[in-house]
Amino acid sequence: MRKLLSVLLVLIAMASLLFAGGGSDAESVDENAEWVPNKTITIIVGMAPGGGIDTMARTIAPAMGEYLGCQVIVENMPGASSGVAADYIARNKADGYSIFACSSSICVYPSSENSDVTYQDLDMLVMPFVTHNPAVLVNANSPIKTMEDFIAYLQENPTTASTAGVGSTWHFPAIMLSDAVGAKPVTYVPYSSGKETTLAVSRGEVDWSTCGIYQESSEAILSGLVRPLAIMSDKPFNLNGYGEVPSVLDSVPELADSISLAGGWRGFAVKKGTPKNIEEKLTEALLYAVNSEDFVNLLNNNGVSVDDVLSGDEAKALFEESTKAYSYMLYDRGYTYRDPQDVGVPRP
Repeated sequence: MRKLLSVLLVLIAMASLLFAGGGSDAESVDENAEWVPNKTITIIVGMAPGGGIDTMARTIAPAMGEYLGCQVIVENMPGASSGVAADYIARNKADGYSIFACSSSICVYPSSENSDVTYQDLDMLVMPFVTHNPAVLVNANSPIKTMEDFIAYLQENPTTASTAGVGSTWHFPAIMLSDAVGAKPVTYVPYSSGKETTLAVSRGEVDWSTCGIYQESSEAILSGLVRPLAIMSDKPFNLNGYGEVPSVLDSVPELADSISLAGGWRGFAVKKGTPKNIEEKLTEALLYAVNSEDFVNLLNNNGVSVDDVLSGDEAKALFEESTKAYSYMLYDRGYTYRDPQDVGVPRP
């Protein structure tokens, strides 16, 4: 009887380990061996199709598949400023078959409550570019022709501005600009992607926006739908086919000390706990794809060049630094109400 009881206890323990995944949700792999994927890899995009992140992912996917010798597809999972997608990645297996294509908008989850996912839950693999500055946009038919006109209008009238959601990449520069010029109240209207943010301006649904020139607004600018008044950068920007867009500092020098926070980055992350050799192989594939002809042409056609590509520890460090800076910027200004310390993110 005692022997039978012992056997039953062993079987129960083994079953518990099986259902618990043996303490890890990653496949059992030799981290010293080269990882070779044996099924489809899915890049999860937390925004609607057509935006900058979606286009980036769809351009990179074929080259990744070529390098890895497997199919790489893109799946859109919009909602909560990519919070739905972030939660999906965090719940999934840490096995390298689900990759999160994201932007710096995910850095505000600690204060925005769109998700509880932070740099403590994700490993950033590669950031294809880290200096994505937005343009100040108005409708092409607007009587506002210059930044001076725009500033005067903001100071005299309540306005509406489109964003891709509270704490999204293009929300920060709008907050910074309106605060710097002493604007009347601004109502921020959320849309599903950066491109929709720009199109909202072109359709007259909002008064203005600060949105990236890469993919999100370049087509609308070149098509004569919206007018760029300035670039939220310390340098002017030359958009191929349009010409020079002046630096916002020419009109709003008060932004000089904080202009570095007005841009944003784009990156690819996996769930923390993914085996080292899998992360290394995916990083190699992403770097290969970033330098592919299709991806380089995509950026060049939108007036953007890849000056700095971060990977490994550098990418992870920027993710952590941005999370602390952006989440507390929103929280301290009263745009969000959750203290980032509630999810373990300390002040910078």
